[in-house]
Amino acid sequence: MVKGAMVIGACGSGKSTFARALATKLECSYIEMDKHVWLDNNSARQESEWVASVQQEIDKSKFFVMDGATPWAVHFTEHFETVIIVDAPTEERVRRVNSREKASPEFLDFILHYEDNPTCSLMGIISSRIYDENFLKTLKCRVLRVDGTKPLEENIRLIY
Repeated sequence: MVKGAMVIGACGSGKSTFARALATKLECSYIEMDKHVWLDNNSARQESEWVASVQQEIDKSKFFVMDGATPWAVHFTEHFETVIIVDAPTEERVRRVNSREKASPEFLDFILHYEDNPTCSLMGIISSRIYDENFLKTLKCRVLRVDGTKPLEENIRLIY
């Protein structure tokens, strides 16, 4: 069975940036779940469709680094040898999101309530500190935490 690492974290925490850099360092496949889940019009594909698409990416890999929302990760836990959660303060996450896109008020509210709302969701995706921490408790693989405000190379050295 193909094994890999899953990178999770709140919007704007730096999970995609970290996952891409880690995959480059490890010279392995990078699987960006957003590209499998979302259509161009910001609506989601059917779950069975995107799960099959991600599984195909995993199956053609020797090792992979994947990033995405925790509710999506639950479909692939048998493949994880490591799950990494990237953390960053709320203010920094909001700054990052605003620097890359014009965030809607709903999206900003979603980002702002990651820490304090256990059922915080947007477009059916739950993203909260409590949800992520409960997910981490269910895993049988190695779980690591990195500070998304630290330099990438410093965080990568902590992992492999």
